[in-house]
Amino acid sequence: MIGKPKLIRKINRALVIKIIRDKGLVTTRELSNLTGLSRRTINLIISSLKNKDIVLENGLGESTKEGGKKPVIYKFNSDALYTIGISIREKNISIGISNLKGNLTFINSIDVDWKNGYKQIINDIIKLIKNVMKESKIDHSRYLGIGIGLPGLVDFKKKTIKILSRHDDWKNIPLAEIIEKELNIQVEIENENYVRALGEKWFGIARKINNFVTIMTTDYGIGCGVIINNKLLRSNNSLCGEVGHSKFVYISDDASKLVDIEYILSGKFANKIINDNKNHKSFKKSPLLDGYSNDPGVSLQDLFENYNKNDAFSKMIMDEISNYFIQLLTIIICTYDPDLIIIHGKYSLLNDGYFKNITCRLEEMIFPGMKKKITIKKSLHSKEALILGAVGMILDEVAV
Repeated sequence: MIGKPKLIRKINRALVIKIIRDKGLVTTRELSNLTGLSRRTINLIISSLKNKDIVLENGLGESTKEGGKKPVIYKFNSDALYTIGISIREKNISIGISNLKGNLTFINSIDVDWKNGYKQIINDIIKLIKNVMKESKIDHSRYLGIGIGLPGLVDFKKKTIKILSRHDDWKNIPLAEIIEKELNIQVEIENENYVRALGEKWFGIARKINNFVTIMTTDYGIGCGVIINNKLLRSNNSLCGEVGHSKFVYISDDASKLVDIEYILSGKFANKIINDNKNHKSFKKSPLLDGYSNDPGVSLQDLFENYNKNDAFSKMIMDEISNYFIQLLTIIICTYDPDLIIIHGKYSLLNDGYFKNITCRLEEMIFPGMKKKITIKKSLHSKEALILGAVGMILDEVAV
């Protein structure tokens, strides 16, 4: 491999750690065969990891057919070091402490009042971290770092928040630097969509997949994270993955206009369709329409639950929304060619039958002659994905 020696050592080290972590028990011979690295390189990495208790000896294995010295079996010590993952959301800030295998403990959260300004909220974050660290009773030296996932645009290299979605006073805030000075622990921050992708890479259903896309869906927005060749895809202006701002042509009442795709996939658009069709005679008995009013309308969760129960009115709404959802997925597939698409957030409430139908339609549309297999799955850790992703970001960036 061509590159800077320090970078190569970091990549080799991460590769060895991943294999030991996944396999549980392994010998240096097996590590050499699986990685393609020399025995000498493997021994140097193992020696370094043993010094930090990340790798422990676990007895001796069987000799080869030729005989000789029995090999040492090594195992991964997931409790050698810990990371802190933090999720900053619109209504709350959540935190969790994780060992090297992604087992979360000491999970806590606080409500957010954005009117208090960024300085007070940063103070609240620091206080929350200190309280959780104190409760855990883990020695300060065993913390590898703190990862933070948040909405908005982030300068990953400078560790600053460029813009925080829906909060104008959060501009060019050196959040990581402030927390690092206060706690003397390395801090990494990143856009929440990128962070969820790292969570799936390290601890989720994409652990053995090198090319995949995660799609986060909420009542008001949509975004994605992209992993190509097992590396997170970033861009200079932090716009990679901001698919919610893609403009689609929406035709209504014999007129057409450009709208953001995140609007079409939102609860607001769903309620527009409901309102436009609420007096349709075919759907008088729909449970979704029982007690419906324009204010506050129905939530995406209500819509999806009724769709899952085969409500005809809900199905009609989802059919219209799905036409646009499929257009978005087509763009993502033709742009990144992922082997897996992972759905997070509100749309993960839809049943497997919905995504099976979507998959069939996509495979018919996208280069049928290629016979590309499209796999769409719902995240298994949707609620904890941002915290786990923040942990994964530390494992990606901090040398252990």
